[in-house]
Amino acid sequence: MSQIVSSGQAISGGTVSGEGNILTVENGGSIQRVTVVSGGAVSDEGEDRFLTISNGGTLTVGSAGRSYNTTVLSGGLQAITNGGHAYNVAVSSGGMQVTSSGGQLTHTQLNPGATLSALPGSIVDHAEVRSGASFYVASGAIADTTVISSGAVLTLQSGGTLSETILLSGGRIDLDGLSYSDGETATFVSSGGAYYLNVTSAGNTIYSTRMQGDYSSNGVTLTKDDDGSTIAALGPVCFLGGSLIQTPAGEVAVEDLRAGDDVVVIRDGAEQVERLSWVGSKKAQVRQGPHLDMAGYPVRICAGAVAEGTPHTDLLLTPEHCLYLDGVFIPVRMLVNGGSIAYATDITSYDYYHVETAHHDVIVANGLNTESYLDTGNRNSFAQPGSITHFSTVTKSWVHDASAPLVTDRAVVEPVHARLAQRSEQLGLTVACAVQTTRAHDLHLETQAGQRIAPMRQIEGRFLFSLPSGARAVRLVSQASRLCDSVGPYLDDRRVLGVLTRAIRLWDGQGMRELMLLQPEQADGWYAADPSGMRWTNGSALLELGLRSATEAGVLEIEVVEAGPYVKPEPAERRLTLLCA
Repeated sequence: MSQIVSSGQAISGGTVSGEGNILTVENGGSIQRVTVVSGGAVSDEGEDRFLTISNGGTLTVGSAGRSYNTTVLSGGLQAITNGGHAYNVAVSSGGMQVTSSGGQLTHTQLNPGATLSALPGSIVDHAEVRSGASFYVASGAIADTTVISSGAVLTLQSGGTLSETILLSGGRIDLDGLSYSDGETATFVSSGGAYYLNVTSAGNTIYSTRMQGDYSSNGVTLTKDDDGSTIAALGPVCFLGGSLIQTPAGEVAVEDLRAGDDVVVIRDGAEQVERLSWVGSKKAQVRQGPHLDMAGYPVRICAGAVAEGTPHTDLLLTPEHCLYLDGVFIPVRMLVNGGSIAYATDITSYDYYHVETAHHDVIVANGLNTESYLDTGNRNSFAQPGSITHFSTVTKSWVHDASAPLVTDRAVVEPVHARLAQRSEQLGLTVACAVQTTRAHDLHLETQAGQRIAPMRQIEGRFLFSLPSGARAVRLVSQASRLCDSVGPYLDDRRVLGVLTRAIRLWDGQGMRELMLLQPEQADGWYAADPSGMRWTNGSALLELGLRSATEAGVLEIEVVEAGPYVKPEPAERRLTLLCA
């Protein structure tokens, strides 16, 4: 059965199911809160909101179609075709998204087991690829501002484009089409205020992609995929030398462990003995930068930080290493409080170590429950002491192989952070990470010649600027901060945010022009628009004004919806002072 929703018609609620049951939404028609199940199909060239696509159901967003807040469950498929645009989509395990030529996807969350394929000619803005999820970027496709979480993989075909990528420890970029060679090296470089991941061979750059933030201190490793292509991944989670690992014979320094040694693991709340299948080590060098979590400093967990005698002595870990608390794994960087858990800024180079058991396990270090190594694809970059031991070459993931869930949601992490901060104060270790913030954004323009232009007038959230004659481009400049700095490390958002703009208007000899929608999706300094069209800047956003007379002045109006909070400028070392003895 086929049903057509024409212009001006609307459907709310209901279910589309069964082979041949097709709901066609024409331009001007709308549906909302409809569930599409096995055999059912929706072809949308109008507007849909809050649809649920489940096993065997399909939603096709076609020419002029707009899709908002879709949930794609296991077996469901959302396809965005030429002229279609989908916003704010959540894809569950077994669910699939596909964007084809001319299709666009803005703000999608790929949960464990979900897949997204961006085919040639499509654009994906702001995708969060969570552990166990997969994102495929084909030749000719564009992925802008993608978060690749630990245990997630983004496969980039030759000719595909990445920009402003956020690569977290344990996340991987599979450079499909770039054959792996032992002679290749990967580095993070800075150029003109931007950061890039470069892969070089024989001194020549053979691959480069722009990253969001400076990852130079983390180090990047190249490994070989099963198909012979190259995988790039950040340095993984590790123990620093001197960490004491619990074994049946007592505690042993991590640097003294070898493959084949027995260690104590915690399973179902009980101690068991497990043999080490692999031990690896590597050197790290801290590089100075504005953010301690990305500079490569280790985190020091002071004695008693979690509970009396836990840990029994100070423990040093890399920032992405997880603690096992309340039945879940939490990266230690999200628990930093500046007192009992703080960045060890006194350590600028160190050796770090992995210990791996047959399964990902909870192991005990200095009396504190942490994690063993989970091989997400970067083992080959580590030296192995002692005799070489056989191990599986199968890459593992958090969703399928972890012994407990990896959790970064604020609702879970913030109460744990608060509890440990209170414990820190009880120990007499002052919590120093409550930074001073401000909402003062200092919004102004900068011309290409470097001239600063302050607003000549402000009316509520609208700022008016006098443009110099002939200016064809300016930068919208403001204060900018990461929410994980201004709000707290328990908020896992490391984007640098400036101001949220709703409208940009230009008055000159050509009359009034709306510029907001004219800014390219890939514009320098802009994040992708949300469903209402509002966009965040990163604190320095290029604003194209179009063709203008060389002798013509103008007035520019910027409507700002939200600004801040921003961290008040002061050295990072003062914000997170090391207070442990």
